[in-house]
Amino acid sequence: MHTFLGFTIGEWGGIIAIGTAIVGAIYRVAVKPLSDKLSDLSGAINNLSISSNQTHLELDHRLDKHDVKIERHDAEIQFLYDKNNLKRREEHHEE
Repeated sequence: MHTFLGFTIGEWGGIIAIGTAIVGAIYRVAVKPLSDKLSDLSGAINNLSISSNQTHLELDHRLDKHDVKIERHDAEIQFLYDKNNLKRREEHHEE
């Protein structure tokens, strides 16, 4: 009978079958659930990213509208100063 490292072909077949069963069980018990959770987490992060981008776009739009209103109010105030021959104080920009 042929042997390799002290085991027969039938014994090697049994060792390989047991090893395969152990690896399969580890995969089903540990790796698969972890993979599923990571997939769920990835989906949640993608949804958060989409939501965050939408919120930023909405805020940018609101800020643009406010900038236009501020510019309009500034022009109206300047008109009133000019009409009443008044001089505005110098503005100090801290940007």
